[in-house]
Amino acid sequence: MIRTLLITVFFISIFFAPWWFAVLLGVLLLAYTKDYVVVLCGGLLLDMVFGSPIISFFAFSYVYTLLFSVCALSAFLLRTRLVE
Repeated sequence: MIRTLLITVFFISIFFAPWWFAVLLGVLLLAYTKDYVVVLCGGLLLDMVFGSPIISFFAFSYVYTLLFSVCALSAFLLRTRLVE
């Protein structure tokens, strides 16, 4: 129940909340659940709707996808090394 609510609030926050709130919810999703794909889809959605090429990153426009990918990989490695 809480997982479904957190995922719903995460996708709603992509459209109606500041970017930092969506990132915070994405990190919380990675910390409390194993929903790596949901967070990566949220990063893609953030980049598709609000992303723009950043000149200092060589016109790379998938910043949130990269951020959530690094966070998901870190959460996966920490979970497998420390918890299991």
